[in-house]
Amino acid sequence: MELNFRINLTKKQKEAYSLLHDDDTKVLVARWSRQSGKSVFAEIALIESMCKSLTFNAYISPTYSQGRKVYKEITQLLENTGIIKKANASTLTIQTIFNSYLQFFTMESPTAIRGYTISGLLVLDEASFFPDVLADGSEPWSSVIMPITKARHPKILVISTPKGKRGMFYDMYMKAVKKEKGYREISATIYDDDLVTEEEIEDIKKSVSPIGFQEEFLVKFIA
Repeated sequence: MELNFRINLTKKQKEAYSLLHDDDTKVLVARWSRQSGKSVFAEIALIESMCKSLTFNAYISPTYSQGRKVYKEITQLLENTGIIKKANASTLTIQTIFNSYLQFFTMESPTAIRGYTISGLLVLDEASFFPDVLADGSEPWSSVIMPITKARHPKILVISTPKGKRGMFYDMYMKAVKKEKGYREISATIYDDDLVTEEEIEDIKKSVSPIGFQEEFLVKFIA
C-alpha cells in the first residue's frame, strides 16, 4: 500500500529519514530548531512504522497536551485512508488494519509507561524538557523508558531543541557525538530550514532574547 500525503520534506528531514533507516542506527538524536518540522517528521516516521505488520509503537512527550496534539494530527492525516482500524481519543491509542499500534504517553504520568514492549518505533519528543529525576528519585531513561526497548530493540527517535547542558537529551546527544554504538545525531538550525526566509529569521531574532535565540533556533547547549 502506498500513501501520499503531499508533504515535501526539507533537506534536513530527508537526511534524518535516511539516518533513521540506516541499519547501524539504533538511536537517532535530532537536535533541531523550533519551527523546523520536528513534529511532522516524527509523525511521518510513526505512520510508516504503523503501516508495517504487528508493530507496537510509542510516542512520549513532556506533557499530555502535546501528545494529544500529535494524536489529532496523525488521525487527521490518516482520515479516509482506511488505515485506521480503531482510534481512542481517551486513551490516545491508534490501531491500524495491519494490527499495529501507536500508544501515546506523557512524562506527567511516567509510571504508565512501565510494562509495555516497543517493537517498531519509539519517539521521545522535546526530550530536553523531560524531567531530570522522577518523583521516586529515579532517572527517566534507565527507570521507565529503556526497559520498554530491551526485548525487541526498536528504532528510537529522540528529538528536541536544547535546554541546557543537562538531562537525558544532552546525555544522549553526547553519546551520538562520541559515536557510541548505535547512536547517530543530526542537527538543524533555523538557517537550515528550507521554508524560512532571512527576513523571517530577523523578525524572530527581535522577538526572543539572545540566549533564547541561541538555544531554540541555533540549537546550542548553553550551561
